[in-house]
Amino acid sequence: MQRTVGVMGKRLMHLQMHLGRLWSIISWLSRKMCEPWRIGILKGKHMKTKGPDRSDSLFSRNINATDREYILIRDGTKYGKQKDFIENLYSEYDPYADLNFKEEITRHFHQRLWEMYLACAFLRKKFEIVPRTQRSKAGGPDICIKDPHGNLWIEAVAPERGSGQDAVPEISSSSGSFLVPEKEIILRYRTAIKEKHEKYQKYLCKGILKDEDRYVIAINGGHVPYAFLEEEDKDEVPLPVKVVFPCGDPQTVNDNETLEIISSQYEYRPNIIKKNGEPVSTMIFLDKEYDGISALLFSVVDAVSSASVLGHDFIIIHNPVAKNRILPGYMNIGKEFWINDKGTLQSNKVMRRTRS
Repeated sequence: MQRTVGVMGKRLMHLQMHLGRLWSIISWLSRKMCEPWRIGILKGKHMKTKGPDRSDSLFSRNINATDREYILIRDGTKYGKQKDFIENLYSEYDPYADLNFKEEITRHFHQRLWEMYLACAFLRKKFEIVPRTQRSKAGGPDICIKDPHGNLWIEAVAPERGSGQDAVPEISSSSGSFLVPEKEIILRYRTAIKEKHEKYQKYLCKGILKDEDRYVIAINGGHVPYAFLEEEDKDEVPLPVKVVFPCGDPQTVNDNETLEIISSQYEYRPNIIKKNGEPVSTMIFLDKEYDGISALLFSVVDAVSSASVLGHDFIIIHNPVAKNRILPGYMNIGKEFWINDKGTLQSNKVMRRTRS
């Protein structure tokens, strides 16, 4: 689909002389009006479409930015590579962004960048994302992927460290070694899931989501202290899995005489106790109350540390009790975890996409 006037095909080049002056006027108007008229040329005919100004850089100095990370990237001389990367993402994300995206990213940079990164990762996997102009004005999740068997909706969220007694502590530079505050990080992710699950129920009530649609919550922990230290280990269950399944710390059983390891397993941890004594379940993917969530998607990508291939950093956890499941391999992106027919946790790197 042609979005804006660009380089015309050879068969239309003879029209350029007649359209030159008109295009100059339109270009001037597009910089002055908040919702300019754009000229599209389709099959040799003029077609007017209304849309926001996308001609300027995403890092505009004409907007009163308040997000410190946005300002650092925009004004910093050493972030040229990151700035180019983000601008390229925006050129792909343009038709799917909210009308106020350029303003919003100056206030909530990390959150909007995560939303854009997600969409571009799926676009590059050839998924068909529904443009905002074709979606309900009532709103809905951030991304809608079209599928004849039920649309796939993705709701993006990027939690911070939190506040109060259960907040994730800041990283201390004075200590040479430290432990990752796993329980506090899990509590932050659980709070994000709870909020997005409540939004899912509202989307259903409003009719934005249909009964057969699938719903994914995509959590970015890039602004949660220590979360980025959760490096992938082939022999370890990653922390995001422990958010929704009752997996605690790894344990080993040793021979009393030789001390050789006989077997290894994970501690059964059905909940985490908050500082006030309140238990928070870590087995929501075994709970029918959460059967509206088809899967969780995790990443810690941010503006200065992105994967060489978009989406290779994703960890996807499938919900075995979901009413609308997503088959392992369907998204063909990142590393996936699911419960197999034997009731054990299984994972893979990237499987071939299997669509019914």
